[in-house]
Amino acid sequence: YKKLKSIANAFNKDHKFTALYGFEWSHPILGHFNVINTKKYTSAIIKPTMGSLMRWLGKRDWAFGRFNHPGRINRKYWPYEFTKLRVYNKALHNVVGIEMWNKNDRIKSYLETRGSFREGLNFLENAISEGWYVGAVGGQDNHDADWGLRNDWRVGVWATQLTRDEIINAYFARRTFATEDKNAAISFRINGAEMGSRLTAGTYP
Repeated sequence: YKKLKSIANAFNKDHKFTALYGFEWSHPILGHFNVINTKKYTSAIIKPTMGSLMRWLGKRDWAFGRFNHPGRINRKYWPYEFTKLRVYNKALHNVVGIEMWNKNDRIKSYLETRGSFREGLNFLENAISEGWYVGAVGGQDNHDADWGLRNDWRVGVWATQLTRDEIINAYFARRTFATEDKNAAISFRINGAEMGSRLTAGTYP
């Protein structure tokens, strides 16, 4: 992990190319979860439960995480994946996203409700209804030679500058979107509030 951080830092150039670093917490029953911007590494062996992972993550103010490919874990374990997306308050600030595409599994399939823990809701809606404050993200999850080139699908991030700090700030503000068009630029606002903002419940023009 020390070497990975060193390589990311070497390629990170403000206003030219932003390189983040992180790792995947991979549990065979509870699911896979990306952790980004931590000085130290942990694993499902060291932190074997969602609760222990979330307590660890919640102690790191500028670290953030995201739920990976919800619903992919073996069907017989689905009742336990992410322990049904229950909220862990200690990490409420840190958990910023849930994947809406992964590998070549399209957004359309993630908009379906199959496998979600709440009837009639997809996993994104399920996470929000549980109380998580998450944006839509995705990932190539690519372990092959075409790393970064598998498809044109992207995570869009609305940031004020192309710097590591501002990209991270945008993730914490949940200003993200998932797209299958690498040229897409999507922004939603209500009363001037950018997507990802927290609003008081009510009616807005």
